[in-house]
Amino acid sequence: MSTDALVKWRTLPEPATMVVLSNVPFLQPIPKQLREKVQSLVKNGRAEDFEKKARYFRPGPILLPSQAISAALQCGLVSDVLWVIPSRIPIADFDLNRLGDRLVESGILTAEERELLTKRKHMILSPLRGHQLMMTTIMDLSLTEKFHENLIVHFDLSYFQALYKNEVKTPIYDLLESTLKQLVKALPKPSMTTLSYSTEEEGMVEMNLRFLGKDIQASFNAEGLSAARRRLRETRKKALYLATFMINDKALDLLKKTVLDFPDDPALLYDLYRFERSAKEGDTALKTLAMAVELDPGFGYEYLSLARDAETARRPDKAIEMLQKAKLIFPDNHYIDLETAAAWKRAGHAAGALAIYRDLQTKTWSEVYYPDMPTRLKNLISQVSETPRKPPGERNPPTKGLSK
Repeated sequence: MSTDALVKWRTLPEPATMVVLSNVPFLQPIPKQLREKVQSLVKNGRAEDFEKKARYFRPGPILLPSQAISAALQCGLVSDVLWVIPSRIPIADFDLNRLGDRLVESGILTAEERELLTKRKHMILSPLRGHQLMMTTIMDLSLTEKFHENLIVHFDLSYFQALYKNEVKTPIYDLLESTLKQLVKALPKPSMTTLSYSTEEEGMVEMNLRFLGKDIQASFNAEGLSAARRRLRETRKKALYLATFMINDKALDLLKKTVLDFPDDPALLYDLYRFERSAKEGDTALKTLAMAVELDPGFGYEYLSLARDAETARRPDKAIEMLQKAKLIFPDNHYIDLETAAAWKRAGHAAGALAIYRDLQTKTWSEVYYPDMPTRLKNLISQVSETPRKPPGERNPPTKGLSK
């Protein structure tokens, strides 16, 4: 989560230039009525405070991941921002008017700041709330004059998601390595490197790219990539290449053999789960997913995808089972509660839905981000109360393994 990085950014003794590689720059404006609370959270908040107050799908957030770098600017942790945009189009060919419109529509720039948007040979510049926003691409960045400032480099996996097509057109490790090489060429060693996944509540990145996080971290370790991680890379390369040509049986065999040597690698287990599911080994796949989630709870959001698949297959019982698994991993996520209640309602079991809605009514909802939630919950309870119930004595839906 991008907001988690604030705990690290605040440890630097001086404000740094933020270099962010992401599909979004995390510069959504912070509402005025929350800025004082955000200041306190960023300066003094503990990790658990960020978990409760700086997430999507919490009843009372004061800061959202899309505002993380805005918070860093507000609190004096960052001086200027260099946004490396995931694009193969050189900066010289960017449509300045179109880019300006997008930045204003998203709230990143004001109309007045947009008027001062200018293009240099390898960079686009704009004032940003008393600071400077620089925009470039990785190709253009390697052609600019070398930076000498105190730098934070923040990677978000959405950067690679935006550029990745498949293993033939854009092999993922080639994409990663070329990005890192050009970054090293253009920048001095950063004071700090941080990472966010955006595979979770943001939903900007597909879960099957989550493995990149460890590879990025390893690339910045003093010892570099270990022999074991290099072997895992080669295995994943082969599996992804085979999958591109629908040779899933060979990819599955390769992953099964590799997992025997690396049983504690959650990303590898997740890869194995995907291929097992593709081979219609549903129950086995779910067991493999559970092992991946135990090692890295971030993979638990896959249960939400499974719940959606179950709903499409008209299996609300399976959807409920998957949502309940997700809830155990993410107990504070009210989106899961709302989806579970809706699934109970579709299954014809009003009591399950009502219990969840009434529990949600006891929460204190943000007047900024969820001003309509109390009314929405009241209406949902009214709708469920009017829904015909299952005949007395009818059992709840079974909850067995989900097979595709």
